[in-house]
Amino acid sequence: MVDSYDVICIGAGPTGLACAIEAERSGMRSLLIDKGCLCNSLYHYPTNMNFFTTPERMEIGDIPMTTSGAKPTRTEALKYYRRAVEHYGIDLRLYERVERIDGQDGNFVVHTRNDSGGHEYQAKKVVIATGYYDLPNPLDISGENLPNVSQLLHRSSPVLEPGCRRYRRKEFGSRGSP
Repeated sequence: MVDSYDVICIGAGPTGLACAIEAERSGMRSLLIDKGCLCNSLYHYPTNMNFFTTPERMEIGDIPMTTSGAKPTRTEALKYYRRAVEHYGIDLRLYERVERIDGQDGNFVVHTRNDSGGHEYQAKKVVIATGYYDLPNPLDISGENLPNVSQLLHRSSPVLEPGCRRYRRKEFGSRGSP
């Protein structure tokens, strides 16, 4: 039997999560599907990253976001979005890749696959809220596919250490450099 929903949101980042929450708040049955973990792109942001925005601009579902500083950290954002899922009881299918969508408005079938096999979900509406962070643009240059070269920044390091009055010298390499 195919599970049926009012709305299926593809992409479990902040936008997809906000759409699923609003659907639930409107009395609709929603499903949130992602190829990775909840807020997969945020999870893969640099570990020491702070956002360049205020907590209020990251809030969804009328749930306040509290932070220890003026700008949210990656960890605070991930905890916040997990709390939002728990608060609204959002139905999640994580680590499940969407292979195709068939149908038309009012009658869609979303075909997915995970480690346990293929799945089908039916929905009246589909929201595609996939991000772009984990899809880097290759430069097509020599060396960019070497094992010690990353297309994404995984760990940030402050040039000026907190509490330190002098700059620490840092060596930074660019993509494709040996």
